[in-house]
Amino acid sequence: MGKNGERVPEVPAGLTIDLWYTLIYQTPGDRRKYEQARRDAWAQALREAGVHPDRLHSFMVRHAEKVRRIEEQGRAWPLDRQAEWASRLLRRTVDTTSLRNALDDALAGASIRLAAGALEALDEVIEAEIPFVVVSNVIHESPDATRSLLERLELSSRASACILSSEFGHSKPSPLPILEGLWALGCLPVRAMHIGDLPSDRGAAWDARVAAVRFTGLKRWAPLPRVHRPNEDRWGVPEMGRWAGFRGRLPDLFARARDALAAHRSLPSAPPWPT
Repeated sequence: MGKNGERVPEVPAGLTIDLWYTLIYQTPGDRRKYEQARRDAWAQALREAGVHPDRLHSFMVRHAEKVRRIEEQGRAWPLDRQAEWASRLLRRTVDTTSLRNALDDALAGASIRLAAGALEALDEVIEAEIPFVVVSNVIHESPDATRSLLERLELSSRASACILSSEFGHSKPSPLPILEGLWALGCLPVRAMHIGDLPSDRGAAWDARVAAVRFTGLKRWAPLPRVHRPNEDRWGVPEMGRWAGFRGRLPDLFARARDALAAHRSLPSAPPWPT
């Protein structure tokens, strides 16, 4: 309580934050160039394996569908397993190192931007002793390449930890990456808040018993969501359209996010904490 008996606004003790289209983004033109660079990386790896170029298109269609299914199931698919899958499918040996290097080079050469005001907002919450963890699904590059990107954009020095699906073994919408991030912070789910742009972010947070906020500030740039959980929006998940002024709006966002979580009555049993 405050000096006159009024309730002091409560803020989360820790934050988990999605990466793509929450903290960073690409314009559609830059994304097309990056996707082409990834396609070229796969084409190079398949060519070196002796695969005819005519098979590339059908392979990439099957690869995209495999990625979608794996993410929907909350599983991870690191590059070494992708190369093994491609080798079995094509009956040719796809070199993991060559593929990883080419895909990592594609990310390193991509034009990627920080959301306006994100660094300043993160500095403000760190100054208020509210730590945060980056939680991201990593499919198209190695964890090392993602960490290099975070360092280049000055995010790694601010984050207390980075939970990357290809290292951890699970991806959102599984709640386990968020719980792993909270474990790293020493923060209980009831005292935490997750920020992300996709329905899979909200679903992962709710399944972890964590309040969720939907970030909408970069939706004009974002591709269509690949993972959809029906009927989530009707529970009134609060939306956050910009990073500027985030610290001042945090008590209200947290209160409304907790109300939305409480309204969601069909949660499954809480999963165990990672060990």
